[in-house]
Parts: sequence; C-alpha cells; structure tokens
Amino acid sequence: MNQGYSSAPHTLVLEYRSTEGETAGTFISAQADFATPQPYSQNVPYALWGTQMLDTSNPNSVNQDSMISNTIGGFLLLPANPVMPGNSQIFARSLFAYETKSDDNAFVWEDTGSFTLDHEYEAPADNPIANLNIIQAVQTSMLDPDVQQKRQGVLNVLNFLTTSFNLNQDMSQYTAYAPRYGSFEES
Repeated sequence: MNQGYSSAPHTLVLEYRSTEGETAGTFISAQADFATPQPYSQNVPYALWGTQMLDTSNPNSVNQDSMISNTIGGFLLLPANPVMPGNSQIFARSLFAYETKSDDNAFVWEDTGSFTLDHEYEAPADNPIANLNIIQAVQTSMLDPDVQQKRQGVLNVLNFLTTSFNLNQDMSQYTAYAPRYGSFEES
C-alpha cells in the first residue's frame, strides 16, 4: 500500500453483540469466524485534504495529480470456512410457514352498481362521422374555460407542474374512438 504521504496503524476488531442469556448486550469476538482481513487498495482524491497535500512549489497548478493512488480503501472480510458449492439439503416446508392475522377492515369491496351510459356521448358502433362528432363535442366540453379552470385548480392542489405538458390538445389526433361517458348507480 502507498505510504508515501502518510501511514497509520490500523487495528481491526471483529465482534458481535450477544443477544442470548447472561451475555446479552456484551461483545463477543468474531475473529475465529473470519479469515485474516485483507486490505484492498483504492485511489483517493487529494481534495479530501484540501490544499495541504498539494505541491507547495506551485499549489495552483492544474497539472498536479488529482488522486493519491493505492491507498487502503477498506478490508475484505471472508469467512474462515467458506461454504462449498454443492447440493443443498432438504428443508421441511413447515420451517417456512408464518402466521397471518386477519384484518376484517383492511379492504372492503363495494359494488359499484350498474353503469348507465350517457346517451348524449354514446359512441356509434360503425359510424366514423358520428364518432368524430362525439370526439369533437367532448373536446369542446374539455376546452370550455370553466372546465379548464376547475381542472387546473385540481392539478395545482395536487402539485402538478402543468407548464411541462399541454392538456388542451386536439383530442381527435390521439384517439380513434370516442370515450364512453356515464355513471354508476349507487348501491
């Protein structure tokens, strides 16, 4: 590892906190569970130390190295006894079981009732001219200033940034069939 700029001893202690019995809350050595930790190298920016690591003969030079190479970036921890690949053992299905708790009020499906089509905007099955007329009627309704103002008010309350899209475009360019309008009966 690079010791040209600074060197410092590193002490690595591997422990885990016990959660069982009389030793609960105390730290127990885990050194036996791991092989000797191996340091790995990493390049580190000079900028982490401000100007103190810059060449003092010309601290403003843009041609200085920007990284300190080969410094300790961390330690690689490997188990003392690596797991050998192979067939896994069979586990009883009951080991994967878990308890469920029923919550009667979590979600209640309500019947919407039957749908009643608004005949003013009822799309004709195979009449492209009548279909276009309905699209244009819907477009006129959507572009009504009162409707636009109410729609903009709802979008503002929901914090939508409507400057990045246009909701007042010609609907006939984007749809082949008129939308179906109507209402559900209350049950």
